[in-house]
This record gives sequence, structure tokens and C-alpha cells, in this order.
Amino acid sequence: MSKLLASIANNPSFQKFWTKIQLYRMMNEVRPGTLVGVDAAGNKYFEDPEQLGRSRWVEYAKKRDWNASQVSSDWHAWMHYMTDTPPPKADTPQHSFMKPHEENHTGTANIFKNSGHYLHPNCWENRQYNDERVVQAWHKTANRK
Repeated sequence: MSKLLASIANNPSFQKFWTKIQLYRMMNEVRPGTLVGVDAAGNKYFEDPEQLGRSRWVEYAKKRDWNASQVSSDWHAWMHYMTDTPPPKADTPQHSFMKPHEENHTGTANIFKNSGHYLHPNCWENRQYNDERVVQAWHKTANRK
């Protein structure tokens, strides 16, 4: 019997199915808790101090296209118990060098492309294709001893 269970559990199709079931349960789970705050992206943050283990959680504004990078750094600190004061009530200093939060765009059409990237809109306008090369070759100038 244990060999049968082990063969089922090690089957890649079953593992994929079980992962989908677990994700579905996590996404559609109804949990009691109090709404602590809402961030600029519309994510809702909840807390239930009576629950053991994970007593803080987030409901993403994008239900189908959620990503953990959609949680800003101040809310991330609260979610991971680095601070007990939620961001709307916390007095976090805002410095001039701080940028507003932006989610990670890796794997989407909005990825960062520097000016030399072939998909950058001005890539071909910025390159010079005459005698001057974009990348210069290195030449050894002196012998080292």
C-alpha cells in the first residue's frame, strides 16, 4: 500500500494537480480578521491576532494576476513582523531619494530596457554605424613585468 501511495505522490501529473488544488484553496479561503489598511495599489491587509502562525495576510487588488512584488516595502515590513505598527499609522520618514513603489515587471512587456537593448524604442537611432564602433576593442599598451 505504501508503494502505491509513494508512486502516486511522485507522479508529476499528481504533483501539478495537488499544487493547483492548494493554490485554489489559498486564493478562495475565507479568513476571519480585521482590515488593517489599504495601500496605493488597492491591496487589502488583514490581521487576526488570535490565529497561530500566519496571522497577517494580504488580499491582492489584482485577483488573477497577483505577484508578491506588488507589496510595497513598508507593508512588507509589517507583514513579516519587522514592525508592529502598520504603515498608515507609522511615522516612516520620506526622503527625496525614495521612489514610489513599483512592482517587478520581469516577464512582462514593461520590462526595463536600457538604451543599447535591441527592443528599446530608440535603440537604432542611438547607434552609429559609420567608422565609429559602439564597443571599442581593448589594446594592450605596455608590458607588465
